[in-house]
This record gives sequence, C-alpha cells and structure tokens, in this order.
Amino acid sequence: MTSPMIPSSFQYNDLPWGGQLVPMIIAKSAPSNTVNKLPDGYLWLSDLTLGGTGTVYCQLGTTSGQANWASLSSGAAGALNTLSDGTTLVNPVTGNIQILGTASEIVVTSNPASHNLTISLAGNVVFPGSISAATTITASTGLTVTTGNVLVSAGNVTLTSGNLTLSSGNLAVTGTSSLQGTANINTSTAAVTNIGTGGTGAVNIGNTTGGVAITGLETLGSLTANGTINLNTTGNGVTTIGNAAGSDSTIIQSGATGNGIAINGNANATGILIGNDANANVIVIGNLTGATSLALQVGTGNFSLSGATASTYTIGTGATTGTILIGSTAQTGTITLGSSSGTNIVNIAAGAGASTVNIANAQVAGAVNIGAGMTTGTITVGGTGLQTGTIAIGIGTGAQTINLGTGGTGVKTIAIGGTAANVITLANTQTAGSLSVGTAMTTGTISIGGTAQTGTMTLGSSSGTNIVNIANGSGATTLNIANVQTAGSVNVGAGMTSGTITIGGTAQTGTMTLGSSSGTNSLIIAGGSGATTVTIANSQTGGSVAIGTAMTTGTISIGGTGLQTGTISIAPGTGAQIVNIATGGTGVKTINIGTGSVADVINVGSSTTGNITNLASAITSLPGPVYIYTGAGAPGNGLALHVGDIYINTTAASATTRMYIATAASTWTNVTCAA
Repeated sequence: MTSPMIPSSFQYNDLPWGGQLVPMIIAKSAPSNTVNKLPDGYLWLSDLTLGGTGTVYCQLGTTSGQANWASLSSGAAGALNTLSDGTTLVNPVTGNIQILGTASEIVVTSNPASHNLTISLAGNVVFPGSISAATTITASTGLTVTTGNVLVSAGNVTLTSGNLTLSSGNLAVTGTSSLQGTANINTSTAAVTNIGTGGTGAVNIGNTTGGVAITGLETLGSLTANGTINLNTTGNGVTTIGNAAGSDSTIIQSGATGNGIAINGNANATGILIGNDANANVIVIGNLTGATSLALQVGTGNFSLSGATASTYTIGTGATTGTILIGSTAQTGTITLGSSSGTNIVNIAAGAGASTVNIANAQVAGAVNIGAGMTTGTITVGGTGLQTGTIAIGIGTGAQTINLGTGGTGVKTIAIGGTAANVITLANTQTAGSLSVGTAMTTGTISIGGTAQTGTMTLGSSSGTNIVNIANGSGATTLNIANVQTAGSVNVGAGMTSGTITIGGTAQTGTMTLGSSSGTNSLIIAGGSGATTVTIANSQTGGSVAIGTAMTTGTISIGGTGLQTGTISIAPGTGAQIVNIATGGTGVKTINIGTGSVADVINVGSSTTGNITNLASAITSLPGPVYIYTGAGAPGNGLALHVGDIYINTTAASATTRMYIATAASTWTNVTCAA
C-alpha cells in the first residue's frame, strides 16, 4: 500500500526484510523530547511553508520516559558542523560540542526545555589578570585589595565615608595627593615605605615650627651635609647610602692627609660585604698609578678567592716586568694549582715568549711528581713542534737512579724516538759502568733494529779487548741469527787475524746445523788461502761423523784439486776398523783410484805376514782391457770378450782345467798348470 503521509512509490514489504510504515508529522515548530512523545521511528518536518526551519527530525527511541529527537537535515540555514575561538576549530563528538565555564570566573547554565545556554559571571569572581575600566568603578560595600596594587593614573579616588584598606600590595598615586588631618602611613607592618623615590621634584617634609623626627630606615634622594656626619650611630636599623636604581655614582673619599678611609667590621659574624648583591657588578680595588700598593691580609680565618662555575681569574696579566710570588719562602703547607675533579687545562708558561720554567730547581731533597696519580691521558715533556733545544733528564753529577716505566704491574709501551731520522745514544759517553736491556725479563720480546732497516747495526764495536755475550745464560735459549732473511750475508769473525771462534757447547748434547738449506747454496769451511787446520770431531772418542749421507746428486771432494803436496789420510787410526768406500745401496758405482794421467804410485795392502787383500768383484779389469774372472767350473764362451781375458776355475780337479785364456772373442783355451 502507499503511505498516506509521505508521497512514495514504495509498497509495504518492499524491503527484503519487511517493516512497517514510517509516518511523518508536518508542523511549523520543532519536536520536543518531553511533549512530543511519539513512537520510535517517527519523522517530523518543520515546514518552511508553515513558517518552520525546514529541518527534518527523527525519533530515535524513548529513554526514561522521554523521546529523543535528532535532526536529519540542516534546514534552510545550513548545518552547524564546528565551533571555534576564531583560530582553532572544535569538532563535535557524537554530535555534541561542550561549552564549559571556568571555576570562580565564568558559569555556563543549560536549559533543555528552552534549548538555550546561559553564560554569566560567577557569584564571587576571581579575575586571573588585571581589570581596566573605561568608566567609574563603584563599590557599594567597600573595596578591599588583599594582594596586588591599586593604580590611578588619572582622575581621583574619593572616599566619602568608610576606609580604603590595602592588606597587601601598594597604593600608587602619580598626581597630587592631599591628606588633611592625622595621616598614618605604614604604622604597623614591616614593609618599606617610599615617599618621593621615583620623581624628579623636591620632597618637602615638616615645617619650621614642628620639626621633623625620622626613626627607622631613611632613604634620601639628595643630601648635602658638611662637618661631622653620624648615620645610625645608636640604632639597630639598616643604613643604606645610595640608590640601587639610580644612574649616578656613590663616592666615598678622604683627604690627602688624615687617617684615610676605615671600614670596620667589629668582629661582625656576617663580615664586610662589598658588591655582595645579586647584580653583575664590576668591582675595582686599587689603580695602576705610580707606587700604588695593595695588601690583602688574613689571619687564621683563612683566605678564599672564589667565583661562579664559569668565572675567569686573572693575576698579573698586565705586568711585563716585576715578580709574581705564590706561596711563602718558608711554607710547610700544601700549594695546589688546578685540583679539579672535572676535565680542565692548567697552563704554566703557555705564552710565546722564551720563558724559563723552574720546578723544584733550588730544593736539595723532597720529590717532584708529574702525573703520578694518572690512570689515563698523556704526559708530554718537550716541544711537539720544531723544538731544537736540549731535553735533559737526570744530568746531575750525583749517583742517581732514573726509572722509565718501572712502576706497577700494568703493561707499558715505552717509545724513544719518532719517525724522523733521530740519533739515539745510550751510555754513549760514559767510560765505565754497565748498560742492561731486559735483564729481568722472563717472557716477552726484545727487538733491536728496524723491521725494514737498511743502515748498519753494531754490537760491541770496540778497539779494546771486551766480551760480547749473546744468549749467554743457562736457559735453553733459541738463538736466531739471520734466520728469516733470504739474501745478504752472515759474517762471524770475518776480520779476525788471531783468537778463537767457538760454535757449540763443550758438553752439548743437542744438534748443531750448518747450512741446512732446501735451496742450492755453498757452505765453506776454512775457505781462505791461509794454512788453516780444520778439525772435525777430532777429539771425540765415540759417535759418528757423516758427510753427504743424504745426497743423491752432486760431488763430495776431499783434498786439494790443485798442487796439494800434503797427506790425505782416511782411517789412519791404530784401532781395528772397517773402512767402507762405496759399499752402500744397490746403485752401480764407479770407483776411481789414481785414474789421473800422471805416474801415480798406488799401494793396496801391505807386506806384513797375514795381510789379506780381498777383491770381492767376480771380474777384475786390467788395462787393455783384459778381464780376470773367477768362477766354479769351466767358463762359458760368452765370457770371453777380449783377447787375453783370464778365467780361474775355483773347483778344478786337474792341471788342465784350473786356468783358461781367451784366444779370441768367445773362445777359451785352457792353460796347463804344473799341477
């Protein structure tokens, strides 16, 4: 069916879930939550034709017996979306913007029935700031000021009856004030009463007949008095001379003669305070004229010169001659410079002049400590720039001990000499004494010489007779000399013409290696032209002497290759020996004895009875060549290689089978023996 109240083409149950008709009330006014208690879902139009606003409302539901009408449109005047103070926008939360007051200042009262908010002042208003009125302020029951001031810059303050009470604050009147009768000003409080302190005109107090009596604190803008002046000689009040806000000076001076100026404290516990206020004062005592002097004296109450945390203290910066003395000439107490728990800089003789700095330069005992308590940081002695002068440490003529890096158990790095081509001398001028490097070390490394050095390093270059000991202790030391270098030379005693060179211990059991190289090199022993006596294992009674036992190629030569005339002896001992020549291994060896082109005399064996010379080879070759064979049985024809070869049968049973001679290749002819 069609709604009789809203022209619409929708029919009942047109929506998928069904529903009911939504009626609309058309009226001039807006609906009221308390009067128009219609069922939920009703619509209400404030009709423009009837003089309404054009707003459509919907009844959202009934709570606590009241309807809840909400506008669905903004009406003809448009929607109210936000409020602002002219700068900052405030958006509604759930359709509402709160307008709140301030306690004791602004009160906001809402009236739901009349749909309005009333903004008014509180019953007792507390103004957070000052009040300015363009017209007259009238207080019907009196005016009380508890704190703050009452300032009337123009016009009058008139009290026809009653009192003007200021329990705290000031009454400032810049115009003319007229008080007739008895006037009491500040008769009971401890506050300061100022009369005429800010103006430029004269302040007239008193008359010629009544006189003026001033008790307590007096402040006078201008005062001229001659003769003796006594200020507050009997009272207990504060005596103030000068105006803190004034622009002129306060001068206290004495004549050229007399007793000068005396400011006495009379043992006052507070003391004599000069410039001791909260202002940034400039305090100057004394001048630079002529023989002006300044003496600051103190008793046992101590002397303190202190300032703010960032103050700068200047002493004697204008002096170009003269003396600055800190500390007594016979003082036994402590003098401290720069004892700070913070990080600061203490400069002594930090100017560009050629200053002479003396520290403990006259005392004959005591101690001089520099950085003794430091755990980090750097101590520098000497110029970091282009210093050319001398730095001397421990140059006294007395017997001294000079320690560098000897304290504590911490590991220290001691560097002497930088990256420049320095000349460093240790014990270079003394003629006696001793020089020790690392004598107490049990671990660690001692390095002498640069890792890429090309210059000369000299140990024990003396024209006198001395002893140079290297690895001379009783420990199992490993001594490396030129053990890493791959080229160059190692010389031991190369310039000696007499004396002894000993390598190896007299009771040594370890291994001594000369020239153990994987490369091809030359190992020369007694390679000079002198008549050297070379002894190898010449005193030992046991052990072994091996020469070239691991060689697989190369040459071993014993004896001179030139005009040697001396004797070469192999196994000349008197003991029973076995002398082996080329007896080892399976390789075929060629043994040459006296094979030269000269008429050598070769002796094998001796004529001593019982001497036996054994030839273990089955074939003996004689010049020709002619071979001599030995064997069991008759020889084969294949053994006959040369005419004249001889075969001896070791198992012959007759005179005709004992010996054979080759009459041609592969032809043997027997020789008939006598038996």
